[in-house]
Parts: sequence; C-alpha cells; structure tokens
Amino acid sequence: MREYFNHKEFRRWFQQAEHNFHSACRDAEEGDFDWACFKAQQAAELAIKSIIIAFGKISRTHSVYNYRILRI
Repeated sequence: MREYFNHKEFRRWFQQAEHNFHSACRDAEEGDFDWACFKAQQAAELAIKSIIIAFGKISRTHSVYNYRILRI
C-alpha cells in the first residue's frame, strides 16, 4: 500500500524551516551565535516536522526525540 504524502503541507512547513535556517546563517555571520544556534535547532525540528506532517502524522509533542521517525 502506498502512503499518502501531502506535498502542499510539506512545502509549507519546509519553507519555514529554510527561512529559519537562512536567518540562523545571517546571525552566525554577524557573530550572534546564541540566536544562530537556537534558530538552526528550530529549523531542524521544522524540517523533520514537515516530513511527519506531510505523511499525515499528527505532531503531538515538541520533542523531536519523541517522533519515532522510523515508524512513518
């Protein structure tokens, strides 16, 4: 059975992840490393969430560890 993948939701969430990542890069270039690290971590979580949500799995936690990606 083929899994459903919502490309529109994936793009929506992943574009936000990319935006956060580029913002983190700009902060790092300016020497604002605390914010750069925070934004980079947020970008990584959004990128993972984009895949999970695109497969129709509901995100019920803010912890990336609890996603159990291998079960998708």
